[in-house]
Amino acid sequence: MRVDGDTRDSKVEEALKASKINTLLDVPGFLTIWVSISSASVIVVLSNAPAEVCAFWRTFLTSMIFAPITLARRKFAFKLHHALSGVFLGLHFVFWMQSLFLLPVYQSTLIVVTYPVFNVLLDYLFFDEKPGLRKMLGFSTALILLWLFLQVNNLMFNYGVLLAFAAALFAAGYFEIGRYVRSRLGESTLSYATPTYLTASAVALTYSILNGSDIFSYTLETYTAFILMAIIPMIGGHTLMNYYMKKYPASTVTSIALGEPFGAGLLGMLLLSQPLAPLSLFIGFLNRLLNNQLYTSYNLLGGILTVCIFIYDVK
Repeated sequence: MRVDGDTRDSKVEEALKASKINTLLDVPGFLTIWVSISSASVIVVLSNAPAEVCAFWRTFLTSMIFAPITLARRKFAFKLHHALSGVFLGLHFVFWMQSLFLLPVYQSTLIVVTYPVFNVLLDYLFFDEKPGLRKMLGFSTALILLWLFLQVNNLMFNYGVLLAFAAALFAAGYFEIGRYVRSRLGESTLSYATPTYLTASAVALTYSILNGSDIFSYTLETYTAFILMAIIPMIGGHTLMNYYMKKYPASTVTSIALGEPFGAGLLGMLLLSQPLAPLSLFIGFLNRLLNNQLYTSYNLLGGILTVCIFIYDVK
């Protein structure tokens, strides 16, 4: 049956309209992710526990919350992709959390959220998704300005910076596997997250044992921080990101984290007394508004503003 031009155009318009509605409905979820992951770094520092211990309890407690649900649905299973993704996630947390004790929260989160850049490359390699010109310009500009920031502050070979960069690479691998599992294999969010988080906790536990870190002898306040890590940034952040991996490219979902330095930096200023310039707050807020564009992931102006925040703070 032939479809006339008007009917075809009408169907296209309806599809576009539906797409926009779905995207608008996802905005609260994306904002929840941003707020949740922005809290992680400050909670880690306030816990007064070693990085690897924080990584262990964050992932272990979350997996224990999800395990009864997954078992009840008879969907709990360990597979190779769970193990690989869990190793990446565990190392990401250990390395990044270590950097938080060597760098200000603002700087550490700036470095670690470069993982969306790597996800653009991985999306192209594994899903044949070519990034648009605007996205490439934004990411390229951000990387160039980041390089300038590190050069000016003599941080290029700083140990904390290297840890944060390594954490970014591991995060990119973790999220890319999540994209594959959710969109290609069709696993549910909890079926993927539960064994992955449990594997990550095993990695962090192994690191803790090798490092001689005690994972039990802590105050009530520290255990409260562990619980908050599991609930807010892990469930409200990472798990919700895994949910959206079925609908969007990994580079789009992970680009939410590009606003994390602003949110984490603001919390660091309020709760940790880490200085943050007023202009940085304004530019960070503007950047957050600009990057609430779920269609393009990361635009040129957003890329420039993100790192200009830190270049301003050099003086």
